[in-house]
Amino acid sequence: FLHPAQEHFLEEAAKRGDHLVVGVHGDECHQAAVGSWPAECYAARLERVRRNGLAATILEQAPWEVTAELLTELGVQKVLGGSVTKMEDCTPGPQGHPDSLSAPNRTSREAAAPAADPYALAKQRGIFEEVPSLNASTEHDEWMRKVVKVAFSNVDASIDWRI
Repeated sequence: FLHPAQEHFLEEAAKRGDHLVVGVHGDECHQAAVGSWPAECYAARLERVRRNGLAATILEQAPWEVTAELLTELGVQKVLGGSVTKMEDCTPGPQGHPDSLSAPNRTSREAAAPAADPYALAKQRGIFEEVPSLNASTEHDEWMRKVVKVAFSNVDASIDWRI
């Protein structure tokens, strides 16, 4: 299953375009970019995205960085990323995403090395959009919004309009 922040991102991305392409990085690509192996293997991550059903196309073994060739070959007109950056989300331990696990195989040199922005070209071309990422606070707010929506639709359905 996808965790709530991933579900939220895919739902928002699907609303913002006609054809959602979701890239799934291979384990080696992730390790080279982040300096640690992903917590979950490539096949499992790929299957989670498939089961979600929002992606019209899944780009398997996606490159870490959005390149001119990728944009041209796929005809991409919009690139989305979360307000929690890809490096923050994928970097294990205290320097990365607050909910991520620590990784003993990551060296301090790797942790300190600044990474290039994988969305730099999309930003330069003006086709990048940031989707607000969920955190403990915004995840609760999103849940409450959905609950209130359901509660009000149930109230609306039960009102007797006869006078």
